[in-house]
Amino acid sequence: MNFKFYLIIGFAIFLSGCETLDSKQAKHLTFTTHKAKSPSPTVIIAHGCDGPNVWGEDWRRRLVSWDYNAVIVEQFVKRGFPSGVCNRGALIPPDERNIDISELIDWIKIQKWHKGDVSLIGMSHGGAVAIDAAINENIYPKLKASVALYPGCMLVRYNYDKPKIPVQVHLGKQDNWTPCLSSNWSNYESYVYENAGHSFDMDLPKRQYAGHTIWFDKEAATFSQSRIKDFLAKNLK
Repeated sequence: MNFKFYLIIGFAIFLSGCETLDSKQAKHLTFTTHKAKSPSPTVIIAHGCDGPNVWGEDWRRRLVSWDYNAVIVEQFVKRGFPSGVCNRGALIPPDERNIDISELIDWIKIQKWHKGDVSLIGMSHGGAVAIDAAINENIYPKLKASVALYPGCMLVRYNYDKPKIPVQVHLGKQDNWTPCLSSNWSNYESYVYENAGHSFDMDLPKRQYAGHTIWFDKEAATFSQSRIKDFLAKNLK
């Protein structure tokens, strides 16, 4: 089975339970909610350049098993990009996506299944959203922490040297799609994985996608997931 098949399957799962907000500011947002066994903190899952896929589903299951609510967003279709924005990510900048997410956080905080803090985890384009959320005054006061996996840092339109909330960043040293090793991560909790590239935590065969070679790196995936679990436990109450 090729990589596009996994993308289609992931998006089909997402569509099976999608919701919207009654908000003009978040009119481009759809999302699915996945609840913990009892009222708990919530983690928003921000997809990459191709929209929701199996990565979000994997993280949804993982987060719920850690006793968090998980909310998977979709932010491209209603903006006119149903096939995503891979290699043209600036068409939908991270701060634009965070307008939606700011409204979503307000909604989450009044739900009976939510209790405590809200966090955000994003990959690639969604990783840039997680970085922007830490410096964007319209959203960081509402968030407790964020996590960025192989973020498209070049898409962040403002200086992000000094995040306002704790941020954990995971980078593959071999990533030639969103190479961000030269960024100033001194104010972040950052980790670099020597043999990993882009999408290193997606357990799929080595493949070509949007002109880039991406592969699963078990060591990077294992370490990053463990570190994210500890980071959320430390920062979310």
